[in-house]
Amino acid sequence: MRRAFTLVEIAIVLFIVSIIIALGVTSLGKMSQGERYKVTKLYLQKLGTSTINFAMANGRLPCPDLDCDGYEDRCEEEWCDIDGDGEEDIAYGVCYADYYYTTGKRPVNDRCGDIDFSRGENLPPYLLPYATLGEKKSDAFQKPVRYDVNYKLAQTGDLERLCSLVDYLSSKSSINTNREINSTFFLPIVTGSKDTLDDELIENKAGYTVAALFISQGECPGVSGKNRGSNREYAMAEEALSIQDSCMPDTYSDIVGELTLLDLLKGSCQIDYPKKIPFYINGKDGSIELFDGKEWVCYNWKDLGYEEGAGLSFSFETRSKESVKFYPEEECQGESWRFGDAILVNQDGSAITRDGELVGGPFMEIFIDGELAGHVEDEEGDLVCEDLSQYRSVIYPIDARVGEIGFYKSVEDCKENRDRIRTLATLWNSDDKNRDRLLLLSGDGPRDNGFSKIVLLLGEGVSYLDGDGCHTVEDGSGKVVELTLFSNPFLLFPKEECSGDDHYLLNDIVATSLKEKNDGHCLLKKGEKLDCSL
Repeated sequence: MRRAFTLVEIAIVLFIVSIIIALGVTSLGKMSQGERYKVTKLYLQKLGTSTINFAMANGRLPCPDLDCDGYEDRCEEEWCDIDGDGEEDIAYGVCYADYYYTTGKRPVNDRCGDIDFSRGENLPPYLLPYATLGEKKSDAFQKPVRYDVNYKLAQTGDLERLCSLVDYLSSKSSINTNREINSTFFLPIVTGSKDTLDDELIENKAGYTVAALFISQGECPGVSGKNRGSNREYAMAEEALSIQDSCMPDTYSDIVGELTLLDLLKGSCQIDYPKKIPFYINGKDGSIELFDGKEWVCYNWKDLGYEEGAGLSFSFETRSKESVKFYPEEECQGESWRFGDAILVNQDGSAITRDGELVGGPFMEIFIDGELAGHVEDEEGDLVCEDLSQYRSVIYPIDARVGEIGFYKSVEDCKENRDRIRTLATLWNSDDKNRDRLLLLSGDGPRDNGFSKIVLLLGEGVSYLDGDGCHTVEDGSGKVVELTLFSNPFLLFPKEECSGDDHYLLNDIVATSLKEKNDGHCLLKKGEKLDCSL
């Protein structure tokens, strides 16, 4: 028969077990703090990959979470009234966080409980939209992850436009945050450990812009070290804690994970497509300057055959952003706008106004064929009827008045609002799936181009200017040049060395092809006019 354990024996066993457990818990506690730190750093890195996947699927970066439900807070209506005053605060696609950052107000939401959005004196960063990304709610310290993002990159909604903007931003060598950060073009900034000044001036050698930040906030109250006092400078590594931080010596400052512009470009934008952005000129005396590979060449758009009211359009690939300049004055005088500036103003298109201002789109270009009249805005902004048949094309901004603009067979019909052919709204909405198609409007109604490329048959002695410079055709058998509709800058000359007063812009060739109803094939011989009747 087995002898039972005595109370003394049981007590001795429990004592030994309790000692083992106590030693194990102490050791586990020391390990878990370090493990939590490592796991959190890995988790922040993983969030960069999740954000790249989101960008590929949605054509933009996610907005921050403001109401603590794990999902991004973004305007999904035609317009959004955030503060409840009955007026529009932001338009469709804009992050709520952009509104609060711009206005300097604090988001008010009872669902967030004790979570402090302010981080001392600053509003951002807000919270990670973990549910939107399909990630965990908390980091390894069981705290919510902070998230900050370039609001422009969270607004695009189109992968091509997203990549165009990332490509441009990544080419910047230095950024003055006081001037550019607060305009939301270059949010946020990550600074290197060698950048010890909190001066909101970031140079390439000290730090770089990023697309998004993921932050595990440290144990110190408020904002510690380098981050103190600046809206948009975050420390890359743990900072040395000062006495004012009132923290234990072994507590960490912020752990920061970043999604760089280069990572986003490599992860989401390795696609072979023309990154096209439309640009329009609706001025009077302006000019354009093109880099021909050796020098800058100036063209007045009056010399190109365009007058005020007709408009002049270009659709550029982003690789042309540094080789094209626009001027509101003739002879390329005065302040210029680069094509890269147009990308920043609006990715749906930009235009130079009569006053020389660079304004955002979207815009719509309509080629005119035959007798036609329509509404245009005068200098006071009133809609008046005008004969459009004198123009090759007209350009309209797509705004709240889009339903008021109509097209008629004559000015008399327009003034009497009789026999309207189309409204601008119907033309725009009919092209909803592909806003980049070009449209021809005549008395019989609108017609799409039906082709996506222009094929030029060039005879000996003619020349053309493109992004690689001027080229003169020397082969007597002729030359075939194939262009997409978005291959600007492009000028075609019936003479050698890109000389002479006769020019053909790419949209001239497109308009001729549309009117002659061919499939985009045109012929140019030396000393002759462009022939698209092939």
